[in-house]
Amino acid sequence: MQGVLGTKLKKGCFLAFLLAQVEATAQQLFMADQDQLLSMATDARAAGQGDIGVATAPNFFAQQWNPAKYIFAEKKIGFGITQILNAKSSINGFAQANVNFYNQPDERSAYGIGIRGYSYSEAGLSEFEDDVSLSELAIDGSYALKLGKYFSMAVSGRYILINRRTVAINGFFGQDPVGLFGIDVSSFYFGEEIAYKNYNGRWRAALALYNLRNKPSEEDKLTQSYVPSTLKAGVGFDFILDSENILSVTTEYTALLVSYRLEDPIEFFEQPEQGSIMAIGFEGIVAKKLVGRVGYSQGFNRQRDTFLSLGLGFWARYADFDMAYILGDRIAENPLRTKLRLSVSLNLVEVLSNQGQ
Repeated sequence: MQGVLGTKLKKGCFLAFLLAQVEATAQQLFMADQDQLLSMATDARAAGQGDIGVATAPNFFAQQWNPAKYIFAEKKIGFGITQILNAKSSINGFAQANVNFYNQPDERSAYGIGIRGYSYSEAGLSEFEDDVSLSELAIDGSYALKLGKYFSMAVSGRYILINRRTVAINGFFGQDPVGLFGIDVSSFYFGEEIAYKNYNGRWRAALALYNLRNKPSEEDKLTQSYVPSTLKAGVGFDFILDSENILSVTTEYTALLVSYRLEDPIEFFEQPEQGSIMAIGFEGIVAKKLVGRVGYSQGFNRQRDTFLSLGLGFWARYADFDMAYILGDRIAENPLRTKLRLSVSLNLVEVLSNQGQ
């Protein structure tokens, strides 16, 4: 009799263990769905280098990362658009838009405008499940000023609109659309080209604060945890082999300025929005036409921010074409992160000056 009870007890413990593992996996998937869409790097230049962009070389998509870089951009006026490709078989509904524009009216100033929007929907798998619907929109405006020969700073304002209805572990969660305002302050150092023994080189460095705002109330903490205030610091170096061939190395550190911890009193479920990220990226430019990129990101207490990325690019006179793909843990990450990214950037000075030719 005792042997039979012991066997049943062992089976019961084993079944409880399996259920616990299933619940833990479900919680991981739930956290993946909650990953903020606006935190994803849509532009291929940043995504191909491990989602870094605060201290990389000036480019069209600096609006999201560090608009102070626009001061040192070679092209005075630029327009960029990106697209994340997805298979309809894996995601029921997904739409994304990322549009950037910047202009240098003179040698000491620059301004930029950016719009990023995402929507994601998925139908319930059974009659007991509701639909998942997420949408996020960010509208940015920035102004950059050159404060020294090699140093600039920028201030950005951002309006964010969040609308979410998602499936929770023990039911459904929904909320009315919420609007948030955030302020960014960023700086950028773009050093002088230095002649070394076998090559020339240039140092880059940056520091930026994102989404600065007052400490949220308990009612606002749930929403603001999706758009936390963060700090990014980066340093990079360009190995300038000649005027058309450059190898760039950049490393970046990201930290949350506020750690949110949300608890479900019924399920004792916690969603920690905390931790930090270290990333390193490489970009090789050949003949100022072909570009190859690789990056690695390591998340600390943020498993979804640990991944490897690859990127390619082709630069022409009027436009630049870039693509990137991220390899990571699909369970722990937002499923949209691992989609192919395509970016197109237009050199409006060249386009407008040759319009009548």
